[in-house]
Amino acid sequence: MSLAAFVINLDQATERLIHFEAQARAAGILFERLSAVDGRLMAPAECAEWQDPAAIYPLSRPEIGCIRSHQKAWQNIIESGSDWGAVFEDDVCLSTELGAILEQTAQIPAEIDLIKLEAIADRRVLLGGTRSYLAGRPLRPLRGIALGSAGYLISNNACQRLLRATRLPSIPIDMYLFSRWHGAYRNLNVYVLLPLPVIQAHTLQTAPADVVFSSQISDRGKAMLPRLSLSKRLKREWFRIKAQVSGIGAEPVILEWR
Repeated sequence: MSLAAFVINLDQATERLIHFEAQARAAGILFERLSAVDGRLMAPAECAEWQDPAAIYPLSRPEIGCIRSHQKAWQNIIESGSDWGAVFEDDVCLSTELGAILEQTAQIPAEIDLIKLEAIADRRVLLGGTRSYLAGRPLRPLRGIALGSAGYLISNNACQRLLRATRLPSIPIDMYLFSRWHGAYRNLNVYVLLPLPVIQAHTLQTAPADVVFSSQISDRGKAMLPRLSLSKRLKREWFRIKAQVSGIGAEPVILEWR
């Protein structure tokens, strides 16, 4: 089973690319660089196409650029003809075992569409029971929300389905892919590999200072978020309740990196 690996990298972010190249070399990974879409440079009219009036929060320009960059990766996976693709953002720390893991994609069961590889430091995520293994590591279905889109495996078929979607994503890419009640999740079988071999450097306490890059995707602070109308506050609460109900019987697990 074939695999194509891509790293998303802004043209001006040369230090990030150097950092990723060193990580990939140590892990034994061959990859192709994709020029990221810089949402900050998008025209207002183009940004407006991505704004859904029904969305709880509007997308920022960097978030739109991030979505479009991941879409470029999906298109490249399709064009490569590979069965699976690995997609990374450029500010990650990679386990030295990741190359050996990626060599075993033939072990992935046919019903799985998307596998989260990125750890979330000190965060608990709801998971179902172990269904299968990849390179000796358990694969468990995601039952809740697991933020972060800096490292994942995605099937060629899933890429085609995502790019055929009739509606543009109206939430950040990590919520679109890894939130049970939003976006693509409802139509994909999403799993988590434990322990996870990818983590963003800024969340890793042991990362050297020179590889802890500031976010280029625009972290949402409370001051940036608009005041919600009553209908949108109710919608947000409804999503929270559904997420809690869907998690009944699931196990809260800390997504550790190794």
